[in-house]
Amino acid sequence: MNRTEVVVVGAGLAGLFAAIELAQRDVDVVVVEAAEHAGGVAKTITDSGYLLDTAVGSFLLPHPHLTPMLSRLAVEIVAADKCASRQWVAHKHRLRSLPRTPGQFVRSSVVGPASKLRAACEPLLGRESAHGDESLSEFLCRRFGRRSGSTAAWLAASGIFAGDPDLLSAAAAFPRLYDLEVKSGSVVRAMVTSKKKRVVDVPPPRLHAPTGGMAAVVAACAEILGERLHLATKVGSVQRIGDTWKVETSGGSWQADDVVVAVRPEQASGFLPRSVATTMAATRSAPVVVVGVGGRAADLPFPQGLGYLTMPGEGLRTVGVVFESAMFANRAPLGHRMAKVILGGARNPQMVEWSDEQLARIAVEELAWTLDQTIEASWLAVVRHRSGIPQYEIGHAERRARTTESLVDFPGLRLIGWGYDGIAIGDRAQEAVELADAITGSNTTV
Repeated sequence: MNRTEVVVVGAGLAGLFAAIELAQRDVDVVVVEAAEHAGGVAKTITDSGYLLDTAVGSFLLPHPHLTPMLSRLAVEIVAADKCASRQWVAHKHRLRSLPRTPGQFVRSSVVGPASKLRAACEPLLGRESAHGDESLSEFLCRRFGRRSGSTAAWLAASGIFAGDPDLLSAAAAFPRLYDLEVKSGSVVRAMVTSKKKRVVDVPPPRLHAPTGGMAAVVAACAEILGERLHLATKVGSVQRIGDTWKVETSGGSWQADDVVVAVRPEQASGFLPRSVATTMAATRSAPVVVVGVGGRAADLPFPQGLGYLTMPGEGLRTVGVVFESAMFANRAPLGHRMAKVILGGARNPQMVEWSDEQLARIAVEELAWTLDQTIEASWLAVVRHRSGIPQYEIGHAERRARTTESLVDFPGLRLIGWGYDGIAIGDRAQEAVELADAITGSNTTV
């Protein structure tokens, strides 16, 4: 039997970040991954001069944990074009600017004057009594009124989770937003106060991306880990034996002091102790399809900005579109453009089973319809994410708490990843640092 201090199960970004952070602190760590390639959903397609990250391909920097981690990885990072500050919502066959400030909201045509007036009253409501684990829709409608609240809820749910705001838990899915009311009694007042307190010398977070796509980040992690990364190695069981853990894999057995499970809850349920596995395995996901649409600039006449989100009731199956080449020039060949179209999600989960031809046709047709332009694509890529995006629905926080409680009986067993707490790449970096702090007994968390 092999001996190590920590076994990390899963080589997605969560497992890779955790492993390199532990290795940085001289912890003896190995990573086992069932797939033949590391990275999980973090994959990059490079073809005919196009570069398409099949999942999230950008992140906000500076970040207290992600920034130093990327620096250690020596991955070339580029900031998004300033046009990324512009974003739209598809509403009534038009792209309407998505407001980012109170002034922009007042001038916006997304909601009417009466709805704007009701939303402006939000600071007057004060801190309301406890409403339990309410949905994102309930929370925002309570604070900003039905029309403004439901619009904001759909946009937030679609943009982050491709989810349903009537099902997502406000506190679990958007904890920072939810805490604004708890701490300040007003979402708007807390945001204004926070902006005033911003440190002048620290630049506000801005979108960045690896020039080589997320595959470059995965490759850098794999290079650091070297022989400590074991691919095509499936875990059969994880058992507590005495004061240590035994991890049985298709490549042999490992004895370790700690086991870090960095795979989705439903995957982990196959080898974890039953009392731990059953609770979080109930977490649902929203399957999505990513369609890369590329072509000559003259044939893809989209505006220069981040992209747009759609609202239900528009008759569209598109969740949102990211204008990749507008933000990052190397996403398409010179004189060409590329957009990333997201289909399916909680609204239309069945789309993940449709044919490539049907999905590509819908992506191009709805892009053309929304932009009111003729679109001629010369390059297409269709990627299905059947496992989908974890949905932090009502009851998620309670399930997470029960899972944490059950882990008390299994010292050294730790669960990480986007199935539990936060789905952003920055969340994975923070999680890795906090995990390493807990295992090594240090305290480096900012």
